[in-house]
Amino acid sequence: MLSFFRRRRARTIVEHVRSSLMAGLTSLSGPDRAAVMAIANALIDVAAERWGAAVANRPMTLDPDLASDIVVALSESHERVFEEGLKPIANRGMDDIAFAQSMRQLRAYEVVIATLGAAAADKSSGSVVGEAWKLLWLARENAAQGAEELRRFSKFADADPVPRSKKLRRRAELADLVRLSTTLPAFFLKKPAKRKAS
Repeated sequence: MLSFFRRRRARTIVEHVRSSLMAGLTSLSGPDRAAVMAIANALIDVAAERWGAAVANRPMTLDPDLASDIVVALSESHERVFEEGLKPIANRGMDDIAFAQSMRQLRAYEVVIATLGAAAADKSSGSVVGEAWKLLWLARENAAQGAEELRRFSKFADADPVPRSKKLRRRAELADLVRLSTTLPAFFLKKPAKRKAS
């Protein structure tokens, strides 16, 4: 019975996020979209450490109850960023370092929620998810500038510019941020075809 309510809550969250995902991403500049990709990749790494490698490698194979739990947890983090980071400075705009970082974090959470939410709630959200990741991938030419914006925030706030996973082990440096901004998650990478034995 509880799994029904958990899945229902996750489905509601995913539908809400999916309805505004592309509008939110297209409103950002190229460098900000590159920064969102870096944050989203780091979020996926952290989620995979907590909930298992399938989060990063095969999210569509996640058990729907587990995927629902992940979506709800990420949604709570998204809400915290909004309430504590963005809402108090909502009138500042993207020229403000803290506002811009909060907005990038929100968009990254939304991309990851929609991605993992496809396993929890609705497989049809896959097309929106694919479009979102494609838009982020196209921003990779702005990776250096996006990484610089993340580093600027890190210095300003004396905080990690992206969630810290075991892969990073330290506060992300410029090269780490560029890599995260120019790399698709593992679930998009095609595995090489096995050669038939002669």
